Amino acid sequence: MGRLCSVRGCGKIPDRRTCHRLPLRDTARRKLWLSFLGWDEKTPVSVLQEADHRVCALHFEYEDYVKSRGDPHRVQSPKKLYLKRSAVPTRLGPTHDEQDIEPDDAETETTMDVSMSTATEDDPRDVSFHLSQQTTISTLSTTSSSIPAENRSGWNEKKWIVNESCLMTLFSSCHVPTCGAPIIDKKVSTRGSKIKIEWTCVNNHSGTWTSCPDVRGVPENNLLFSAATLFSGSTYTEIAEWASILNLQILKSTQFYSIQRENLIPVLHFAYKDQQDYLIKRLLREKAEGKSIELCGDARCDSPGYSSKYSTYSLQLLSTQEIIHFELLQVTEAGSSVAMECQGFRRSLNHLIYNEGLPIDLITTDRAPSIRKMMREEFGNIQHEFDPWHVTKGLKKKLVALSNKKGNQDLHGWLRAILNHLWFCCSSCGGNAQELRRRWTSLLHHICGEHVWEQDGRRWACPHPALSPEEQRKKRWLHKDSDAFRGLQAIVEDKRLLKDLDQMAHFKHTGSLEVFHSVMLKYMPKRLHFDYDTMVARTQLAILDNNYNVGREQAMTSEGIPRFSMVFTKHSKDWVAKKIYEPTSQSFRHHLVERVLQRRENPTPPEMPRVQQPQNIATKEKPPKEDVIQKHQSRFSSLLEHHNFEL
Repeated sequence: MGRLCSVRGCGKIPDRRTCHRLPLRDTARRKLWLSFLGWDEKTPVSVLQEADHRVCALHFEYEDYVKSRGDPHRVQSPKKLYLKRSAVPTRLGPTHDEQDIEPDDAETETTMDVSMSTATEDDPRDVSFHLSQQTTISTLSTTSSSIPAENRSGWNEKKWIVNESCLMTLFSSCHVPTCGAPIIDKKVSTRGSKIKIEWTCVNNHSGTWTSCPDVRGVPENNLLFSAATLFSGSTYTEIAEWASILNLQILKSTQFYSIQRENLIPVLHFAYKDQQDYLIKRLLREKAEGKSIELCGDARCDSPGYSSKYSTYSLQLLSTQEIIHFELLQVTEAGSSVAMECQGFRRSLNHLIYNEGLPIDLITTDRAPSIRKMMREEFGNIQHEFDPWHVTKGLKKKLVALSNKKGNQDLHGWLRAILNHLWFCCSSCGGNAQELRRRWTSLLHHICGEHVWEQDGRRWACPHPALSPEEQRKKRWLHKDSDAFRGLQAIVEDKRLLKDLDQMAHFKHTGSLEVFHSVMLKYMPKRLHFDYDTMVARTQLAILDNNYNVGREQAMTSEGIPRFSMVFTKHSKDWVAKKIYEPTSQSFRHHLVERVLQRRENPTPPEMPRVQQPQNIATKEKPPKEDVIQKHQSRFSSLLEHHNFEL
C-alpha cells in the first residue's frame, strides 16, 4: 500500500515521486509546515512522530532543492537533488487527475538522475530528503503548465526589483503572436508601486499590462507594501528613506496612512480580539477543572524618565507567559506619568473580572504603594504577590550605601551572597511566609560565623554543608559589635521588608513581562512618537508576536547538545552562560496579510468599535501659527533693543 500525501486533496503518492517527513526537531520550520497543512501548530511532536506524516515533492519549489556534487572518482557520476534544511512547502499541487501524469506527457525541460547510490543527504536527521529517479523539473517549477492558476501562490509569489529601462525593452514589439510589429504608442501610468502600460503597434493591435492586480480598486502591491511595513515593526518614514536611495517607486504617505487606518488597524484589532477570546474561554474551562488563574502585571512607558505620554499596562499568564490583556493610558487620563501605572492596573483587572467574568486567584506586581493599597481595598479576594527581583533591587541599593560607609568595607564581599540568600529563601520556603522570615533572618547568624544556634526554644543550623577549619578561617566574618553588623541587622530586620516577605512566599516573578517589553521595543521604539490608535495597534501586534512564540525550547547542536552563549554582564562583572533558544517564527504575519486582503475584498467589512480618544495633552487652546512665529522671532530682536553691542 502506497503512502498518502498529507496535503489536503493530494492523495496517494506514486512510487516514482519522492516524499519528505516533517522536520520534527526544528520547531520554527515545523510550525511553518503545519501552517501550510492547515493543522494546529501546537500539535505535540510525539503525535506527529507516531503518525509519520509525509509531504510529496509536488508541494515544493525547484529552488528548495540543492544538487549534490556527485562522486569525484566517477567520470559520469550523476548529480542528485536533496531538500534544503530551510525548505517549506508552499504549493498546493495539481489535482488528482494531474498527479499521475506520466513524465513523457508532462512539460519537461530536463530529467534529473537522482539515484540513491551515493552522496549524503543535506539533512542527515531526515532520510527522506531525496528525489525519485523520474522526478522532473516540470513537477517542481511554479511555471509548469500542469498547475492550475487557482493553485498558484497568489500574493505570496516571488517579486523582483526591475529597472525601468529593462522593463521597457519588453514593449518594443507587438505581443500578438502572429504580428510582432513595432509598438508605436505607449502610455505609462503609475499608482504607488503599481505600473500600468498600454501599448499600440503599427498594425493597430493594442494591449494592457500591469505589474500587479487590483483588490477592489486598490493595487495589491500597495496593500502588501503597507502590511509588510507595519507588520514588520517598521515605519513609513524608514522604508521611504530606504526606497528613495534606490529610486524605488512606492506609494505616498497619505495613501499608506489611509490603508493603515482602513485595513491594517482593523485587522490587528480583530485578530487580537479573536486570540483574547480564545484565551479567556480556555482559562474559564481550566478554572472549571479546578486549576487556578495566576497573572502578573507591569507597566511600560513610551519614554524614559518622568515625562512619558503613554503607559501600557499588560497582564500576563504566569503558566504560559501569554499576554491576556493590556490597557493603554495617556497622561491626561491620570494626571501624571507616575499615576498612569495604578490607573492602568485598575482598568485591566476591572475588565477581566467584570467584563470577561474571569475569576483571578493570584496576581504578581512590583512593590508600588498605590497598587498595594488598591489590592487591599478593592481586590481583597485576590492574593497579591511581590516580584522578588524588585525587592532585591531595592535591597541592593541599601546594602551598597551601607558598605560604602567608613569602617564597613568588610561588608563588600558579602553583598552578592546576601542577595542570593534572599532569592534562596523565597524559592525554598514552600509558600510558608513564617518559614521565609526565619530563613531570611538566619543570615545574621551565618554572617558572623555562627552556623548552629537556638531560637524560640529550638535548635537550628545553616543548610549548607559543614565548613572545614581552613574555610572557616579564611572567611571574613563580621563581628556582632561592629558598625557593619549593626547596620546590616537594621536592614535585615526592617519591619517593612519583613512585612513584604509575607507576599513573596510563593516565589512568583514578572521577569517574563520584561521579555515582552523588549518585543514591544521592536514595534514601538521609545525614540519615536505614535498617535493613540497606532500605539494600540502596534501593542496588539507585539502581543500577537509574543503569544505566537511562547514556549520556545532551547536550541540544540547537530549532536543534540544544548546551545549556550557566553556574555560578560555589566551587573555581575563576570562571564555568564545564557541559553540560546530556537528562533522565533513569524508565520503569523502571513495570516494577517491574508486577513488584510480579505477585508479589502469585502465591500462591507466589519467596523471597529468606536473608542473615545483621550484629551489632548495641550492645556491651552492652539493659537494662530503667525502669532507663535512672531513671538519666536521677536526674542532676539528685543534683546538687541535693550543692549548696545559694538563690533
